[in-house]
Amino acid sequence: MAQSTVTKKGCADKKIIEDEWSLDVMIMDTLGLGLTPTIESIFASDSFFEFESWVKKRMVELFQTQK
Repeated sequence: MAQSTVTKKGCADKKIIEDEWSLDVMIMDTLGLGLTPTIESIFASDSFFEFESWVKKRMVELFQTQK
C-alpha cells in the first residue's frame, strides 16, 4: 500500500510539510518574490488565479527594474 500524504487524523506528515516548505521557500527565493510579500499575497488572494496574477505582475516589475 502506498504511503499517504495525509494521516488518518487528517493531518499531513510532518516530514512532508517540512519538505514542501523548503521547496516553497526555494521557489520564492529563486523568483525573487520575497517571503513576506508572498505570504501576504497568498492570504490576501481569494483564489489561486488572483495569487498567480500577483506573481506575474511582480515578475514583470522585477524584470523592469533589472533593465
